[in-house]
Amino acid sequence: MNRRYLAQGAVWFLFGILFVLQRNLIFALLGVLGGGWLIYHHSRHYLKTSHRYLHGVFLLLLFAMGVFRGLVANSCITISNQIMEQHTNICFTGTIVKKEQKQDQWRYTIDPLEFSEEQPLPEDWEGLIVVQSSTDMGRLDTTVLVEGSIRPFRRPENDGGFDEANYNQSMGVMAVVKATDLQEIKAPKILLREGLFQLRRRMAQVYDVYLPGEESGILAAMTLGEKGDLLPEAKDLFQETGISHILAISGLHISMVGMLLFRLLRKRWAPLPAATVTVVVVILYGMLTGSSISTNRAVGMFVILMIATVFGCSYDLLSALSVMAILLLWQNPLAYRQVGFVFSFGAILGVALVANPLSQTYEMLCDYRWRTHHRMDHGKQFHKNAKEVVVSALIGGIGIQLASLPLCAYFFYGFPIYVVGVNLLVLPVLGIVISLGLLGGLLGGICGAIWGLHPALNIFFYPCHLILYFYEAVSGWSLDLPMAQMIVGRPTWWQMLLYYGLLLGVVWGCYTWTKKQLDGRWERARHGNRRMATNRVRCFVVALGVMVLPLVGLLYHPTRGFEVDMLSVGQGDGIYISSPEGVDFFLDGGSTSKQQVGEYVIAPFLKYHGVAKISYWFVSHTDEDHYSGLLEVLASEIRIEHVVIPTTMEHNEGYEQIALACQAAGTKLLHIQEGQIVGTGRMRIECFYPTDPAPYTGTNENSMCLLVTTEDFCGIFTGDLGEEQEAWILRNHLLPRLQGRKVDCLKAAHHGSNGSNSEAWLDAIHPEFVMISAGKNNSYGHPGDAFLGRLKEREIPWALTATSGQIQLRKEHKHPLQVRCPWNMDP
Repeated sequence: MNRRYLAQGAVWFLFGILFVLQRNLIFALLGVLGGGWLIYHHSRHYLKTSHRYLHGVFLLLLFAMGVFRGLVANSCITISNQIMEQHTNICFTGTIVKKEQKQDQWRYTIDPLEFSEEQPLPEDWEGLIVVQSSTDMGRLDTTVLVEGSIRPFRRPENDGGFDEANYNQSMGVMAVVKATDLQEIKAPKILLREGLFQLRRRMAQVYDVYLPGEESGILAAMTLGEKGDLLPEAKDLFQETGISHILAISGLHISMVGMLLFRLLRKRWAPLPAATVTVVVVILYGMLTGSSISTNRAVGMFVILMIATVFGCSYDLLSALSVMAILLLWQNPLAYRQVGFVFSFGAILGVALVANPLSQTYEMLCDYRWRTHHRMDHGKQFHKNAKEVVVSALIGGIGIQLASLPLCAYFFYGFPIYVVGVNLLVLPVLGIVISLGLLGGLLGGICGAIWGLHPALNIFFYPCHLILYFYEAVSGWSLDLPMAQMIVGRPTWWQMLLYYGLLLGVVWGCYTWTKKQLDGRWERARHGNRRMATNRVRCFVVALGVMVLPLVGLLYHPTRGFEVDMLSVGQGDGIYISSPEGVDFFLDGGSTSKQQVGEYVIAPFLKYHGVAKISYWFVSHTDEDHYSGLLEVLASEIRIEHVVIPTTMEHNEGYEQIALACQAAGTKLLHIQEGQIVGTGRMRIECFYPTDPAPYTGTNENSMCLLVTTEDFCGIFTGDLGEEQEAWILRNHLLPRLQGRKVDCLKAAHHGSNGSNSEAWLDAIHPEFVMISAGKNNSYGHPGDAFLGRLKEREIPWALTATSGQIQLRKEHKHPLQVRCPWNMDP
């Protein structure tokens, strides 16, 4: 590693960027002290003084360059935020550098930019702008005049929510504009990129003709990076089984296309013309697929490989990776936040630092065993047999997955268990799919536009159909296996650093120790113990498997201790409760203002907190805004053991949907009534309404009401209860149950409507804090002004999900109630 100066320089360059953008002094200390230590280090056996001095200066220079680019990126973000706040309408000119169609919506990426005099920007401002339009209004490389309104980035409202600002800024996009007028100013002189874009669309249309159902979208994503037609079900299937990397154009695709072409050309041409043609084709292929950051990384590394091949130089994987890291981060310092960037570079680092040492250790042991068994016969060399080839591939796959597990946990809050086995089945035939798909698509896209499509093209697509069907079948089978998914929650930085430290220490320690042990035994292998040599191999394989479990355990990060979270679900309710022992409960969960609230809000929140199982899910009543998300979570990988509903719940359409969903998921449907208790040793959840028979009729009037108590906390959770029912409860049931305890938290009934949460109700329980769940600018006027006035008169603090986002409560050991809104929506 001491000789890989480019790799060290890339790390120091990243330190400089992180110091500015993360505002963390630790990166400055690492960057400055590391370079300074090299300059003043006096160890004789390290490097000559002049080399050491230049080495330190080189690292400090890269650190300073990173600081500079970080400051530029930070300035762009600040200016972009000011534009969003000050200018709802904007007018500018620029060149279309990228366009894509998603769900009947066109997105144009504009760069470079020139603004009108009324909206001046600093000349050194860098950033892209995405323009949205319902129609195709321009070709690539066209200079256009755009008028439109800026749409602020949507902010996350809950743990695990989608951060649109981070997503766009990681790709260099600083603003999104909804176009009202887009005029062409200057037509492009060269239509290369537009021609490639149109060819890409025609190839995707060819796939639609020859492949059934979702397979055309899968093949388009695999070969063209075109994900507009990729069905969400197919995308989720591949992601859950750990093979979603085949849907992104990366080094695997580029190396297959490039090396195949280079080897064919090399048979007839000299290295220089063969490499030149190959590089041009690979660059064009990268442009054809949309030039994503993983594609640019792969294309750049392939170009470096071709240069090294032509000039007879050795190719170093880490050095080539470092060059591309510096170039891409210089172009966009915020790229390190992008999932594609992290996984693209993380996969290569995993191969170089984990998978290769593990495979080499296994091969050394197999070589030594072969020598002991064959007694060093002259004229023979070690070649792995079929079993050793499979085991070596398996060990390499395990190494890559071990390196990527923290990244999967950080971004997706879990990972598939059988990912290595699935990849071993998928990857061997991936080259066939890509090759046939590209050849068939090119012939259909180019020749088909002239002579029309011909049934003979099925010779390319029928094998693709069979292989893609096999992929889907394997993915489905793996998900049916027990414990197919492991949900661990988002690990902290110290967990990830500890994981990587132990992983690299074990892998390289094992490699170094094995090499040192066997170095002196190669010539004496003919006299070695055959049984001992075989046992060494077996012990290594077993130790590798045993090492996985404790390493995975380091990433587990569930919610610990008592916690209550009211999720921001729009116009609806959704409350998560973790008991002091760590048992998980949920109350309601639905919305009428947010689509698929279970899939996009509730499930990500639970995964973020490492919740793989909900013990009891309570449904207060059958209004859609209280159970729609439950139906989606029941169909997900999160297990729900019991769904609890009141005995008086009407057997309407909502009840039938809940019952059928529970039956399909294998979840028990329990009925509860006044006086019954569910809980753990240190927390109890008591139902105090409705009684059976119910004193009122109607879904809202019979909402289930719960009293949640621990040693230090007391909370009241009502559904859509009305003022009349509140008075009935006060007359009959609630106050004796409180036993004089102070109510720490009240969940406002019926989203804070004026017809609930009466004065008598608030005076009787006088909560320390009130949580209100309601959608922003909802048509019902929730929460009502009269209700908020009642809270103000009594000086009761409150929080509203529409403005505060997720509301989090904690209380332990007689300390005051702690209220946090980690994703505050107030500007």
